[in-house]
Amino acid sequence: MKQISLRALWHRFKAAPRTRIMSYALLASALCGVTGALQPLDDFIRNVRYAIRYVSADGSIVIVGIDQKSVEQLGGTFPWPRTFDARLIDILKKAGARRIVFDRAFADVDSPSNDAKLTKVLDRYRGDIFFGSGLLNASYGKNKTALMPAARYLPHVRLGNFMFRANPIGQIAKLYRQSPIGATRSPSLSSILADKVGVGEGLYRPDFAIRYDSFPTISFADIVNGKVRKEQIAGRDVLVGISETALGDSHYMPAQGYTPGVYAHAIGAQTLKTGTPRDLGWLPGFLVAILTSLGILWTRRGRNTALIALCSGVCFAGLPILLDGALVS
Repeated sequence: MKQISLRALWHRFKAAPRTRIMSYALLASALCGVTGALQPLDDFIRNVRYAIRYVSADGSIVIVGIDQKSVEQLGGTFPWPRTFDARLIDILKKAGARRIVFDRAFADVDSPSNDAKLTKVLDRYRGDIFFGSGLLNASYGKNKTALMPAARYLPHVRLGNFMFRANPIGQIAKLYRQSPIGATRSPSLSSILADKVGVGEGLYRPDFAIRYDSFPTISFADIVNGKVRKEQIAGRDVLVGISETALGDSHYMPAQGYTPGVYAHAIGAQTLKTGTPRDLGWLPGFLVAILTSLGILWTRRGRNTALIALCSGVCFAGLPILLDGALVS
């Protein structure tokens, strides 16, 4: 059997420009996949795909917004006295709210009398009220100082974490299903709202094609002032958080601009209600590129080469949109 030396193979490689160009391109693609060098471009393209697929929330989650109107009507400062939070919880539960989840840590205490009124309400609806928790400066995975409810509230309330991971272009990219907070592992706000506590762990990618402005939003002040009908609340989960960018706690969201962070958790919950997000990484696309390259190399006829290139282009352009809709990225 005739043996072919490495030198002979190298000369054949250099003598075949199509093979050489394809090989270099695939090598460069593999390096970009391993290093994440093209992650910003990938995030930009994903934003475009989200915008193509815009959908609305199903209305099962109501946002109670901490807005400028509420600040003006409830004393002019925020945080306001805990008596307003106690009143909000009581009104919402009497209106038939399922769970009330706060995108706030309640890390500071109020006066003993005001705190006593809040903890009394928390005990009345024990198990249905969640306060937020997280790690400061954790958006890029750097665990810093824990942000927790004050010790005075902890025995009376359940915890949910509001941590997220940002992408290289500064947008919220992924949320946690659960994350370590101190010595415990708290479920995320989105997992709580989606009834997916204990289902999976680590990070997942929300479907940011769900429009944040499609979630029913009611002003905090309207609730405590009794201006909301029971049917707007009954049977729904409630997520309470800042709903205007001027008040802070706002971030850039894919395809939706600078948005209050509370809506990211609502979008995450709606995503988890729909299904289980899966992240396949860069390898599937790379394998498709390899198959395409082999098909072009083995085909000598220009018409067939053009057909393979066209099919591959359609695949790379259209398939990700379909996979996004199936929560596969």
